[in-house]
Amino acid sequence: MKKEVIIIVLLFFSLVLSGSIKNELRNPVDMKYYPQREFKVIEYLKQYFVNENWEDSLRYYYSYEDTLIQIIYQKISDETFENYGKLCYLYNDENILTDAVYYNWENEDWINSYKYSYYYDNNDNIVTNVYSEWIEENWLAIYLGTYSYENDNLIQEFWQYWEDEETLVNSHLYSYSYDQNENLIEIHYQVYENGIELTDIYKFVYSYDDQLHNTELLYQVWENDDWQNSYQYIYYYDEDGNLIYADYQTWQRGWLDDSYATYSYDENGNLSELLWQYWYDDELYNYSKEYYTYEDFLSVDEFDIPKFQVWNFPNPFCSETTISFNVTQTSPFITLEIYNIKGQIVKKFSIGDSRFSVVWNGKDEKGNQVSPGIYLLKIKTENYQITKKMLRSR
Repeated sequence: MKKEVIIIVLLFFSLVLSGSIKNELRNPVDMKYYPQREFKVIEYLKQYFVNENWEDSLRYYYSYEDTLIQIIYQKISDETFENYGKLCYLYNDENILTDAVYYNWENEDWINSYKYSYYYDNNDNIVTNVYSEWIEENWLAIYLGTYSYENDNLIQEFWQYWEDEETLVNSHLYSYSYDQNENLIEIHYQVYENGIELTDIYKFVYSYDDQLHNTELLYQVWENDDWQNSYQYIYYYDEDGNLIYADYQTWQRGWLDDSYATYSYDENGNLSELLWQYWYDDELYNYSKEYYTYEDFLSVDEFDIPKFQVWNFPNPFCSETTISFNVTQTSPFITLEIYNIKGQIVKKFSIGDSRFSVVWNGKDEKGNQVSPGIYLLKIKTENYQITKKMLRSR
């Protein structure tokens, strides 16, 4: 479920501005797993509806070498896309992200701007994050982020800034809370007054339905010694658990509809289009569109793609589920893998050409029961793979 929350947050806090990009880069959950997602987006396009026409505004290009290594940011200028930024990802020998470096496009060249450097514990959790800026031809460390965990869940993100080369001053604090199913239920942001006393600023509150879908995201600010409503998102899902609609509402002595989002998906279940519309006189009007294009795993002309189907029953399941598949042409299965929402492998089965079902008892490779939530079932052949969502209920 954490992945679902992360996706929602990223969609609504678009990486248009440099500051928003920085927000993603300081989040240890996003940065640890985002560059290694299975279906790789290669292009993002944003348009605005102007004078009854859709006009291009922003375009991002993504490059990979197994993992994400670069994003090029472009914006429209005189009806032509021009570079304005580049984000490069660096990894260690174990393919773990170590640095994310952002460049500005100036005078037909890429110029260093800022970077984040990540350091991990023995469980591969990010424990420190150093934010540096390029000043006078050198990297100068500005902020130090320290992360705390319980059961691999991030519970605190503590930021300090360097007043000088030896002195760190407290800056701000993010606190994370979870329910019994390890769903994120609150992000609480506070700042240090004079580096000592914490002051409340804002918080996000998450709500879930019985299927563990995130159904509401409430944003509140601290004013007049109390939490005041500011805005909220209400999310709607289809029967397969895909987010299909979102209502954005603002608080004005009551909740008022402001805008509305519609989500569309490709055949692999990846978000392909996001349409934003706004309310005026009880009618919806087009505002913006976002398009996502993904990397093709194979060309149909290159391979004779095996045709097969996969399903599991029951789904949702409580204690165990039977995973079944059929084949319409000869192609032995190589592996059947189950991943959690972090992208970590939970269980792996070796499948021969004579088996057409397996029973998963909800346990990982170490024999421990996994938590309720969404899991990804992936079957891979020599030349093809298929992925399906599963939900383990309470």
